[in-house]
Amino acid sequence: MRVRIQAAVTTSPSPSAGGVRLKVVHQSYCLEYSTPTDLWTDLWTDLWTDLWTDLWTDLWTDVWTDLWTDVWTDLWTDVWTDVWTDLWTDLWTDLWTDVWTDVWTDVWTDVWTDLWTDLWTDLQKEPRLHQSHVFRPSVSVWLNHTALHSLQKAGKVTSLTVSPAVDHKLTLEYGGSVHTWTLRITPRTKDTLVRGRQKPEEQPTSATRDFLDSMSPTDVFACENGTLFFHQDEDFFLAIGHTTRLPVKLESRTPSTLLVSWLEGRPAAGGSHLVTLYSTELDSFHPLGVDSTSSSHYRFTALEACSTYVPCVEAAGTRSITCLSTITGEACGPQVLLHQWSSNVIGRYYQSR
Repeated sequence: MRVRIQAAVTTSPSPSAGGVRLKVVHQSYCLEYSTPTDLWTDLWTDLWTDLWTDLWTDLWTDVWTDLWTDVWTDLWTDVWTDVWTDLWTDLWTDLWTDVWTDVWTDVWTDVWTDLWTDLWTDLQKEPRLHQSHVFRPSVSVWLNHTALHSLQKAGKVTSLTVSPAVDHKLTLEYGGSVHTWTLRITPRTKDTLVRGRQKPEEQPTSATRDFLDSMSPTDVFACENGTLFFHQDEDFFLAIGHTTRLPVKLESRTPSTLLVSWLEGRPAAGGSHLVTLYSTELDSFHPLGVDSTSSSHYRFTALEACSTYVPCVEAAGTRSITCLSTITGEACGPQVLLHQWSSNVIGRYYQSR
């Protein structure tokens, strides 16, 4: 807003001077706004400046500053600090401490310690357990390309009769090594001719001898004469020999039956005898039937004529299984010599586990 003086001037000639003389005939005062710009500028300058300066400054300075300072500070200081300090710290301290201290410590202390203590104690008490359970190599034996594992039982001496005057191929796979021998038994002298890269031993090792000495008188080791040991260790031995007291005998045979008898153990043994009949199928012995009896003989029936069978007897109270290789029928060519097979035996043994 401005004050403007406006004057009205009139002129008249002066006759005495011959010139012009000024004379103020009227003067007035008024208030005037020169343009609308002046009004808006003043309004913007005064009003908006004051609004921005006072209101916004106060809002930012007082309200927002206070909001940030008070609310956020309080939120961070009180809430987050409390969450981190109280909740998370307690969660970590309590949960992890409990898991580590109680659960893991108990698992390690009780379970693992007990497992190691018990296992190690057992291994120390029984060294053979350590060898047979953990480090015992796999064993496979074949006679004339027929696997013998079906005839074997843990802790038992398994004996199988073989025919004389013919060649037999014996193969042993033990711990990745394979050994092969060719055997031929002289009928009259009972001498055994062995050909192979690894020479068999004539004397048992201390482990083999300890096991044989532990057998009772009724446990006949069917290779007690002219024995040759192809392999011996803590858990297994493989041998061939001759016996005059084989406990199992083939009493008679027909085209469809086999009658087998055996010597019973001491009377105190009691119990039932286990008999099993095998046939040769797909290069292995296949069990055709298993039965038990309290008698000292057993008749196998419904057999095929002129067929090879292997009856096995596990007498009660003994640690041996004795098997006979035989054939059904009385006149089946050269198999008539089968009556002599019971004197020549291959024996194999596994430590019980």
